[in-house]
Amino acid sequence: MFRIGRKILPSIFVNITVLWWLWIIAVSVPVAIVGVRATNMGSSPPYLLVVVALLFFWALNAILAVIYIIKISSQKRFGRALCLIGIPIFLAAFIFYLPQSLYVLNEGGDEVRFFFLRTSFLKDIAATARTNNQPKLIVWDSGGMIGASRAYVYDESDEISLPPDKRSAAWLERVDQTELSCGPIQAMPLPRILDLTTHFYLALLPC
Repeated sequence: MFRIGRKILPSIFVNITVLWWLWIIAVSVPVAIVGVRATNMGSSPPYLLVVVALLFFWALNAILAVIYIIKISSQKRFGRALCLIGIPIFLAAFIFYLPQSLYVLNEGGDEVRFFFLRTSFLKDIAATARTNNQPKLIVWDSGGMIGASRAYVYDESDEISLPPDKRSAAWLERVDQTELSCGPIQAMPLPRILDLTTHFYLALLPC
């Protein structure tokens, strides 16, 4: 009886360890994409190669999860098999909605990066003089591909959040002197956390 127990316990421990590692990897890949996006690499072409490599690693992990599900199901351990079924489903949903999924992760990475750069942005704002006593409008291009680049925007008047027909002529004149003048502006406010992100926006640039 004790010999049987000594054989079963390590087997259970190994199975639980594998289950945990498969889930850790499955969750870590999206987090890693956000982390890479938050670095300087997030605004360069190699970023796409890193994302492809991470997605390949994620797919490999899902395949291993399916193999393991089949194995433990054959041993009638359906509870553990059920715990792992979410991994391939999670990946399948991500791939099915790939553009939307990557958009969400990229946006998350850009927001994380903002908080690393915020101190530098505030120095730039303080060092920028007002023109004709107008509200300040400052743009920091965060890079990206042509036609799909992004920029951080400080708009003291917050007119960037208004519909195009509600923006003043003075604001449009200020925009003409920045990267925002290259086409239609799509901007979203950065998550409101106390006053840390007041007047700050993330803009999508068509140039």
